[in-house]
Amino acid sequence: MRAGSAPICIKKSIFRRICAENNAPATRAGSQHIRAHPDWKNLPVTFEFWTTAPISDEMLALFEKGKAEVRPTRYTLELRGPAQVFRTWLETCEDMLIRAYEKHFTLGDGSFPPLSRTRPARPGAVEPEPDDWS
Repeated sequence: MRAGSAPICIKKSIFRRICAENNAPATRAGSQHIRAHPDWKNLPVTFEFWTTAPISDEMLALFEKGKAEVRPTRYTLELRGPAQVFRTWLETCEDMLIRAYEKHFTLGDGSFPPLSRTRPARPGAVEPEPDDWS
């Protein structure tokens, strides 16, 4: 992990809010603290989302849209998928961490899951009918 980075877990609803509305509510105070610190105030602020499993195509599209719309002077968004997360773990040279990742987050043949995939339909799910309120 790089200096100055702090991993947190976020709910899907907050991920949507950050990407769709370009609004990082949980980090606003932290961002202000970063901007006020004399050693950090001129550094770029980046929020990285790390995943060891595929995200849905819908979430990937939402992320890409949010990344394109956010002002870089405010902050930037990055997404690290399974292969990128593993490379970061390799950089630690921690054997136990690397073995844990290989055991729990790689596929049976040692390959990585894709960054995104289409969400399968739920069994018994019924497509909603369009509203006729117009």
